[in-house]
Amino acid sequence: MTKAALRNIIQRLYSTGDALYTSSHGKDYRLRDYCYVPSTGKMSGKPCLRYTVPSRGGVDKRIPYEELLKLADYHRKHGRFPSHSQIRAMMPLACGDGGCCVRVAASVVQSLAGKTEVDGGKQALVSTHTALASRSPASHQRPEKAQSPPSQAVTQPQKPENATKLRVKSRGRRKIVLISCVKKKATRKAQVQDLYISDLFKSSLAYAKALNPDGIYVLSARYGLLALDEVIEPYELTLKKMSAAEGRLWAKKVVEQLAQRTDLQRDHFVFLAGQDYRKHLVPRVASYEIPMERLSFGQQLRFLKRQVAQS
Repeated sequence: MTKAALRNIIQRLYSTGDALYTSSHGKDYRLRDYCYVPSTGKMSGKPCLRYTVPSRGGVDKRIPYEELLKLADYHRKHGRFPSHSQIRAMMPLACGDGGCCVRVAASVVQSLAGKTEVDGGKQALVSTHTALASRSPASHQRPEKAQSPPSQAVTQPQKPENATKLRVKSRGRRKIVLISCVKKKATRKAQVQDLYISDLFKSSLAYAKALNPDGIYVLSARYGLLALDEVIEPYELTLKKMSAAEGRLWAKKVVEQLAQRTDLQRDHFVFLAGQDYRKHLVPRVASYEIPMERLSFGQQLRFLKRQVAQS
């Protein structure tokens, strides 16, 4: 990917005045200029992303695109961010300018996940992680002696006669979106797509549909893997309250359900799910992306709504 391609992606993703990063204190570091070229100093002549630091009375800070591109390439290649000290070494000019540049740069790169830009006829995907084909899936899962899953009785979901089934393709891979369940639910039995009523779930589902995937499933703490048109009862259960052993048993069940409906080695999986829901699943698939990895709750909502609006 080139610096120009990266700048074009950011220009499509953000509008002037949008928050590039929101601190733990709720302070927004907002975009000032897509392409600012300083005329003096160490950044002279270098195209930069310029943003405003709220805690310093509106002082403008800059990140050269050449340094931002290094971080984006590292994240694309390794599927994670380098350490704080590595980022500072990777971005000496931006860090010399200050202004919380490490967190701003990481937030921008993370927001690029799933965005593509055509550059010279080649499509560059900023954050798609492809695992090694030789990796042993079983090596990522430790067998447990725990005998029982979560103690609450489970009522099997009802599958309508016209339940959605994935088209089987003999060649090429399918795109599968996985969304985690949420606490806020309807009070009566309903289809999966109507049972979860939080703003985050609705936005995640809208974004998932905008991706035009081959399949969308919900990761339910109670039922495991659910299709959107399955009918279930409301429940109160979350993986956060499960023990480590129970979490692994849940993940084992979901992997078995996924294997029945998808191809874990050929299909591409998009995780719109929190760490608790995806940590034991990611090692079991060969190709995946996590568009909202490391984004705060507010950043996730803004990302989802922006993507849906642009689709």
